[in-house]
Amino acid sequence: MSVSRRHALLAGTVLPVSSLFAVRLWAQGSPGSPNTAPAGEDPLLAACLLFKGRRQIENCTFAQSRSQNDEVKAFLKAEIEEHEKIKADLKKLGLEYPTFARPQGQQATAPIQATASVGQQMVPPPASQLLMTDHEVVEQCIANYKANMQKKTGAKLEKGIVGDQLHEHYALLDHAQVFLKHASAPMQMVLKQGMEIIQTHIATLEPLMEKLDAMK
Repeated sequence: MSVSRRHALLAGTVLPVSSLFAVRLWAQGSPGSPNTAPAGEDPLLAACLLFKGRRQIENCTFAQSRSQNDEVKAFLKAEIEEHEKIKADLKKLGLEYPTFARPQGQQATAPIQATASVGQQMVPPPASQLLMTDHEVVEQCIANYKANMQKKTGAKLEKGIVGDQLHEHYALLDHAQVFLKHASAPMQMVLKQGMEIIQTHIATLEPLMEKLDAMK
């Protein structure tokens, strides 16, 4: 079964895309200020992975509380564990979920010029602003997913959960394949391990979706 983009949008699977553009800004540095970016693009790639991971962990946890299907619940458990592992692997590289801070003395009403920290690495404006937007998108995505899934029960709920996960894993694979071209050697190891799991999960989800489709 293919999952339509309309269904994916309704399920709340729209995820941050501005991090890919932020990578280019990161490499260019901020006009009029020194480029404080470390060598490589790992901090922004990690931020995007962590945004997606947060989305997956929170949505899968919510779906677990609603699902009545043992196969679906087992998959959700495995997905949560995988993203927790990715978080741990990135933390070993000094990369954690982004945090944000305004420059000292900046008024709350002033245009946002916040910096972002991805673990031990700082991201200056303008890339940091795009990360802030991505963070907001993730929060909205989670809220939309919960609101949509709260309305579903029975077979519609289980199909909604699995369809969302299948579509999301296609997107995760797309991102991992592209990120490999930009990542350092240590980050590539994390991505390659993740890709193996993503492909295994897709191989689990596709027949599970067909099985649920066949249910009356």
